[in-house]
Amino acid sequence: MTGWTRDTIRDSILETIADHLRVPREELTEDTSLLEELRVDSLLLFEIVVDLEERFGIRISNEEAESLHNIRDAVDFVTRELTGGPDAVRLPR
Repeated sequence: MTGWTRDTIRDSILETIADHLRVPREELTEDTSLLEELRVDSLLLFEIVVDLEERFGIRISNEEAESLHNIRDAVDFVTRELTGGPDAVRLPR
């Protein structure tokens, strides 16, 4: 998909996380903590990151994944990557 906006990125990330955790999407907000509130462990975080990489065609390093403390962090990171931030790395399609 092209033409991503911050809102569509947020909605897609919320949907991905809700699917992985099997929780209603409505229970999640950008301020929801991945570790403390959702209790996402390292394996689940890896699975979510892989899905986000595939969905958005970007690469997320281990260090970057570990810096995603809440959903807002993930939304901001993906938005930066898709809008060509200084450290953006896109995967070939």
